[in-house]
Amino acid sequence: MPEIDLIKAPPQDLAAEQAVLGAVFLDSERLVEIKEFLSSDDFYKNAHKIIFRTMEKLSDAREAIDVLTIRSHLENQGELEAIGGLLILQNLPPQPPPQQMRPIMPRLLLKNHYSVN
Repeated sequence: MPEIDLIKAPPQDLAAEQAVLGAVFLDSERLVEIKEFLSSDDFYKNAHKIIFRTMEKLSDAREAIDVLTIRSHLENQGELEAIGGLLILQNLPPQPPPQQMRPIMPRLLLKNHYSVN
């Protein structure tokens, strides 16, 4: 049964990842709180890792975190096509997760939150 182990995907919640990124787009100040729980490596989808890492870089440089700035930065780094183009930025949720979900969103993405059999 070793071949079964090869096809197991790690736990993932792409909707939660999108919600976190969308929340940062709406309120970039939330990134400070989120970074206490998450790093770009905690995201399953590579495009989300790249977007989150870009958000961190922009935040560290005290630049705006919005779709235009992210797009420009990704184009300059040659990573826009690596994430799937502008379409992926446009498809992030336009609003943050519901109020009752906000406290647990970062924990949903933590690697140690899941148990892998």
